[in-house]
Amino acid sequence: GFDVLLGGGTKFFDPTTRKDQKDLYTQYKSKGYQVATNKSELEKLTDKTPILGLFAEDALPYAIDSNEDKSLENSIPSLAEMSKKAIHAMRNHKKGFVLQIESGKVDWAAHANDLGALLYEQIQFDKAIKVAINFAEENNDTLVIITTDHGNANPGIIYGKSANNNFDSVQNYKQSNEWILNQFSENSKTKEIIETLKYANGNTISEED
Repeated sequence: GFDVLLGGGTKFFDPTTRKDQKDLYTQYKSKGYQVATNKSELEKLTDKTPILGLFAEDALPYAIDSNEDKSLENSIPSLAEMSKKAIHAMRNHKKGFVLQIESGKVDWAAHANDLGALLYEQIQFDKAIKVAINFAEENNDTLVIITTDHGNANPGIIYGKSANNNFDSVQNYKQSNEWILNQFSENSKTKEIIETLKYANGNTISEED
């Protein structure tokens, strides 16, 4: 019964990846939903009927990784873009609307001790907040609530006497820890690991490290 559902999780809808082989795409379409699986398809959808948008097999990629990968950037809408589309689709409801926007991988990044991923998830959330605030300023009957579901772990790089320098180093980060780890296998050479870390977050480690 939702008017707009946008995010990841195609594996839960696609019959080729579901254990029961149910085709939830067809079921949603039969109930009048428009379905999008990439950014360009989402942009073309109208606000006449409900919208289902699924843009990754599992969770959406970290924002920091999408920023460095044009193929991801071009195929997966940002949180701000999804927010804008959702608001546009529901803005004319006679009884108004309620929209929940979550930058959910802030939590994942904190659990993974991944400072770069965490901060860029917060930045993408900030951009989505701007979309909501802009709408609220144009529609003075709109309430925007910004909150967190719970506090979480400190990734640890930003304490102690070198806190400022350590925090400044984050501006050199290009990839998440998850991306970095996925580059390696049991056959990875020491040189490959050193070069990958240098590229991904500007850190130079020794062979001994």
